[in-house]
Amino acid sequence: MFIGAIVALSCLVGTQIIFWTFTYPVNQVTANWTVAPENWQELTARWEYLQAVAACLDFAALIALVWSTLSPSR
Repeated sequence: MFIGAIVALSCLVGTQIIFWTFTYPVNQVTANWTVAPENWQELTARWEYLQAVAACLDFAALIALVWSTLSPSR
């Protein structure tokens, strides 16, 4: 079904938005985790939370894509 493909694409776009808006700036502040800034614990918690959200969106995209592929066409 076309809806499943759109849902999968939306989830993947959401993952990219999360990465470029939130995760990448944290990576830059920490120089890809080679420098520990003053608010290191806050940045680590934020980074881990965002990775979990992105993983959930990627998993949802996978489920939607499989559902789209396996569902009968109308």
